[in-house]
Amino acid sequence: MPRSPELPWTPAETKRLMSHAEVVAALRDKVEKGTATKEEVERFGKAVLALDKAIKDKEREAGHSPDTILAEDREGNEIRFDLAELRRQWVDFYKTNNLSDVLTDDGGRDTIPSNITLTPEQIDLLKAKAKEGYTRAVIIPAGIEKHLQALKENLTDGYEKDRNNKPILTFLSSNVSPSFPDNIITTDTNRKDKAYIILTNPNESLLPNSKNKTADELMSEFQSLGFSGLTLADFFIEERRHFNETGKHLIDGSVEWSWLLASRDSASRVLDAGWRPGSLLVGVGSGVSGDRDPALGARPSVVFVLET
Repeated sequence: MPRSPELPWTPAETKRLMSHAEVVAALRDKVEKGTATKEEVERFGKAVLALDKAIKDKEREAGHSPDTILAEDREGNEIRFDLAELRRQWVDFYKTNNLSDVLTDDGGRDTIPSNITLTPEQIDLLKAKAKEGYTRAVIIPAGIEKHLQALKENLTDGYEKDRNNKPILTFLSSNVSPSFPDNIITTDTNRKDKAYIILTNPNESLLPNSKNKTADELMSEFQSLGFSGLTLADFFIEERRHFNETGKHLIDGSVEWSWLLASRDSASRVLDAGWRPGSLLVGVGSGVSGDRDPALGARPSVVFVLET
């Protein structure tokens, strides 16, 4: 069977590959004509699957797989977005953090597509934004809005303990608390109830020069730049991932705070969030979209909605 000359096959790999190919070649005619025995059909099917898996595994390893997107960061260094590996990592993240329930819907269907693919337009956008520094890919399961309580409890509650050795819980302001969790609204209808990837910049907490701007101003600016704001679910998830990776919190409230431009409370106030170092907790508040503050900016993301 022909194979790509670009792939660096070892002699042992070549031998295994050819053994599968020989079985396929020997039995294909009988299977297609319907004269193969049950055992021969099973051998043929197993060989086809093994051959396909061997080639895809090698392509992924070499960076030629359709699952792998090659891009460059700001410095021109190569970055590989292996979509299959990303899926594995994020499924493991949710399971490790006691969030297995977010991985299936009420009908038992996967909330993250088993085979993640991006359109050519999405791939072009991913490469362009990676060049701008947006290299952290976060996979958000479909229907995540239904799991805000579980996200809070398992991701942002209990970073620290109080003097009585009890976990310090995430703070919800008097504006947010009556709406949480069931009446927090995701304003981006394109991604509501759908799985999606957000691409963020791990080295910049807020969009530069976004402080002291209203949510209204920033939503218009983000749209012109190809960005979206975070939802509350996005924030809970990335906050924990960022802390796990760096030992630091995503938004340091001693110097800045972030609008969550894609989430509103039941009174249509825009959410905001950050780490409160004085209180040793994550805090979530909200304000009218025309408010501004010298420390309040917004964290941008690039959203790639996934088709199931």
